[in-house]
Amino acid sequence: MLTDPVIKLWLSGLLFALIHSLTASVTVKTFFYRKGVSAQGYRLGYVLLALVTTTAWLVYIHRLPDQTLFVVQPPLRWINYAIQALAIGCFILALQPIDIGVFLGIKRMPEQGEPFIETGIYRYQRHPMYAALILLLWASPDQSVNSMNLYALVTLYCLLGSRLEERRLMHDHPEYGDYRRRVAAFIPHFRTMGPE
Repeated sequence: MLTDPVIKLWLSGLLFALIHSLTASVTVKTFFYRKGVSAQGYRLGYVLLALVTTTAWLVYIHRLPDQTLFVVQPPLRWINYAIQALAIGCFILALQPIDIGVFLGIKRMPEQGEPFIETGIYRYQRHPMYAALILLLWASPDQSVNSMNLYALVTLYCLLGSRLEERRLMHDHPEYGDYRRRVAAFIPHFRTMGPE
């Protein structure tokens, strides 16, 4: 019976999400800034922690007993791959206006803090990275009990994480409120027009 692995998957996932949410919170960042950690140093530490914990969590999940639910066969399989390619393209578009060095913590944070980005794909979608990840996962042509639970957990994390991220953005950028009213969170409506 796969109930035990599913429970382990969800409990480990909730622990993973808690660690990431806490370390991304304004409260924890402020604590470390007061201890003398720079914004760049904190971001780099966060990225390294995320890399290590994500890898450890995925290795742990991969070792849990699993059972195949379905495998999509060609030609429908190619539709899944096309959707996944679209998701990867959207993720790449989401990275375009971002300074990757600052994002990863290998480059100094601007004095005024992280800029508020409203260009490119962000004109149509507030959370294109989360949306792309969700689409990429659910379009997988091979699904198992563990993968379905993992994707449900990651989707929930993206939805809740986006709320926490928006709270931080509202705190740092008062203009985010207007942007939030105009631009869809996950499913873009292309009539939305922000700055060029």
